[in-house]
Amino acid sequence: MKNISVQSFKSVLQQCFGSKSIPKKIAIGLSGGPDSMLLVWLLSKYKSYMQDDTVELHAITIDHNYRPESTIEAEQISQVMQRWNVKHTIKKLNYNVDPKTIANFEEVARTKRYEAIRSICNTLGISIVVLGHHCDDQVETFVQRLQGNSSIFGLACTRQVSNIPLTEDLDPSQLSTFSPVRLVRPLLAFEKKTILSTCKLNGIPYVVDPTNNDTKLTRRNYLRNLFGRLLPQMMVDFGSQEGKSCSGVAEVASTCFPYKSITKDELAKSQQECARLAQQFESKAYRLYRQLLRQHKFSESPEFGSLQMKLPKKCLIGYNKIITSKFLYQRLYPYSTLNHYHWAYAKLERGLLPKLESFLLSSRSAVVRYSIMNLIFEVTNNDSASEVEISITRAPLTRTELKISSFEVAINQYWSQWYLYDKRFWLRFKSLEETDSVITIGPYLHKIHSSIVSKSLKANSVVNIDKTLDTLPAIFQNGRIVAFPTLHIADTAIKTEWALKSNKYDFVDLTIS
Repeated sequence: MKNISVQSFKSVLQQCFGSKSIPKKIAIGLSGGPDSMLLVWLLSKYKSYMQDDTVELHAITIDHNYRPESTIEAEQISQVMQRWNVKHTIKKLNYNVDPKTIANFEEVARTKRYEAIRSICNTLGISIVVLGHHCDDQVETFVQRLQGNSSIFGLACTRQVSNIPLTEDLDPSQLSTFSPVRLVRPLLAFEKKTILSTCKLNGIPYVVDPTNNDTKLTRRNYLRNLFGRLLPQMMVDFGSQEGKSCSGVAEVASTCFPYKSITKDELAKSQQECARLAQQFESKAYRLYRQLLRQHKFSESPEFGSLQMKLPKKCLIGYNKIITSKFLYQRLYPYSTLNHYHWAYAKLERGLLPKLESFLLSSRSAVVRYSIMNLIFEVTNNDSASEVEISITRAPLTRTELKISSFEVAINQYWSQWYLYDKRFWLRFKSLEETDSVITIGPYLHKIHSSIVSKSLKANSVVNIDKTLDTLPAIFQNGRIVAFPTLHIADTAIKTEWALKSNKYDFVDLTIS
């Protein structure tokens, strides 16, 4: 069995960082298990190997407070880090309830862990966190997503380099000081058995979390047991029943057809192929966007919360729908009001795009409207043209949305805090007069509100105040509509600043910078 040498680890690091040099400050997510302990050891040895004392290693242990032993284990890990001359930070998490009662604890714990790591990294001025995810983790994730009928992008699983995901939208003031924290996973090519073997060879201590063996706790634990113990034994038993004379699991795998396609090695190959395809599709989707921009066939009207495009019809046919779905997914987040936008890709690929393809193949000139993701897609097809026109606007608000969209703001001569209106527009206000006042921010609905729009506002407006403004934020004061903040038209002594929410799902070049 091959072990992980410092030289091979150096090669993987160079692959992760590309042409960039290794950062002078690196954080390591340290659980205390064999994966993360080996990672710290390898980075320490790499630092010595390169004879670079300027590199600082900071290990970060997040104590989820799930087991009573976790605090003692974290302190034991800290002693090892001290011997290895690695700075160590322990952050103990607190939950409002007993974590054992949280049904989706794995997901909740991941979110809280990343939030804590980002906070610590921002304090320490660190932009890179190295994690110990390995090949077996990828296989487990791959199977989970297969079972969940995931898209090709979900089946790509965990990337070697990614950003810590944002759980909340950042307002403009937060964005001005925000810098992403990159996650780097240099052990993805290595199996768990290789990691354990390397730890044993080099006497690397680690903690064994007994909850990892509880197959009823998480789906991942069940799969880990399936691929690590049950399936290999089933293959051996099958080989014996068939009268095979096999010296080991690898040989049995080549002869036991019923199980061969779901061995860890075969699943890893499938996952890697999905990752390769997903990366190609994602890059092509971004290139499509850049091409449309250059040709002036993609335009946004953020003040109206809308966008327009002219797409080549071939983009909506056959396998090209995957690329176009990803293109739309990359562009629509600022305009969509979905609570869980990460599910939107499936809605596009499996809902909207097949309808568009069917519409185009019907070979008729017409205009159709589709409602999806709280957006209206108005599609104009000219049968003799090579392109299709698509206009995307906010869908009409539901009764529930109408109730929760309005809110009051107390204003004075100082800027208010930022408010996120309708999950689309960031707004803040201040009074141009010395007196304090209270205003209401709510959605404009022409059918209901046209009669209460200020006459002066109507007379001096540079846009038509009609149903095209429906769902846009309006300022209500003393029973009248006195301003449309995103359109910069007002009949009131109130100053407004606004911005469309930032696009968390835009294409990102994940090379280290």
